[in-house]
Amino acid sequence: MGRIPMGTIPKTERVAVLMTPRTKADLTKIAVVHRKSVNKIISEAISEYLDKHGNDIQRYNDFFGEDNIPE
Repeated sequence: MGRIPMGTIPKTERVAVLMTPRTKADLTKIAVVHRKSVNKIISEAISEYLDKHGNDIQRYNDFFGEDNIPE
């Protein structure tokens, strides 16, 4: 899977994530135990998910083109 060249997109981007209050509370508890931020835990989980589904990203790129990024 190819990476997007540096300078093409920002290093980070702010997004809004909706979750139940209970989920946020549980994530906060995990964050405290692991001495990480909730943001870091979410980012790590998403990175793991993307690694696991890299073949789907490649299928998308093959069909639509790597530069065709959905909004």
